[in-house]
Amino acid sequence: MVSGYAQNGLGTEVLNLYHDMELLGMQPDAVTFFGVLSSCANLGVQKVGIEIEKKIEHYGLGYNRFLKNALINMYAMCGNLARARSIFDNMPEKHLVSWTAIISG
Repeated sequence: MVSGYAQNGLGTEVLNLYHDMELLGMQPDAVTFFGVLSSCANLGVQKVGIEIEKKIEHYGLGYNRFLKNALINMYAMCGNLARARSIFDNMPEKHLVSWTAIISG
């Protein structure tokens, strides 16, 4: 559901749904985090994105390159190019999406 909302530009609904999931004690997966980060980027809500980054690490998903790319994109779109660059620089393998996200920022 989060992915569907995110793909249709319904960022506020994504964040509300994620909040409800947290209240119910549900553990998000990488797909959920990806949708939430995309919504944070589109809405420019870096504060929520920072919390999501912490949750990604907490749940042991920090290795996921798709989430790393989503974080780069979110920080870049929110204007925090230093943090976007830091994540990019610390990626062991950079792919086309990584380069595109950092260059677009």
